[in-house]
Amino acid sequence: MNIKKERKVFSEDFKKEKIRQIESGVVTVRQLARMLDMHPNPIYVWMRKYGKQPQNERIVFETESDYIKFIEAQKENQNLLRLIGKQQIMLDYYMTLVQETNLHFNVDIEKILKKK
Repeated sequence: MNIKKERKVFSEDFKKEKIRQIESGVVTVRQLARMLDMHPNPIYVWMRKYGKQPQNERIVFETESDYIKFIEAQKENQNLLRLIGKQQIMLDYYMTLVQETNLHFNVDIEKILKKK
């Protein structure tokens, strides 16, 4: 037995009025969702579309110490990436050296070292 939910369609004026109520603190998003018997996600979409806050504006709460920690973490990350790069170059060099030695002396050095 498959019961389909009734699709609700609201006018723009209705949506704008409900968003004004949310922004003025009369009702919360969750309360409105319960009253309209719907999920809160469409209401958040209405807020982005009809709300006072511009769509592209972003609010970031940050203290100066958070910014300093972030900059230090970025520097540490760059240093670690540089170190990994150097180690990869050394590893490539040693692998090439082992391969060339194997060819030159006709011996499998890796196999000999694994036995020990």
